[in-house]
Amino acid sequence: MGDPYYEEDLKKLADLIGVERILFGSDWPHGEGLADPAGYVKELDMFTDAEQRKIMRDNCLAYLG
Repeated sequence: MGDPYYEEDLKKLADLIGVERILFGSDWPHGEGLADPAGYVKELDMFTDAEQRKIMRDNCLAYLG
């Protein structure tokens, strides 16, 4: 699974490993974290709504389940 930094090319990563292997994560309040972690979804506008849901929620649930 991958939890990329928000600056990375997420579409390129998804093309390489598949959207099912990308997880949302947050290191807030560390320097590499976002002040509004849920705002990360704004970085996913190149993905469909279903793909965004996988990255933001469903992939983690599948991994933990």
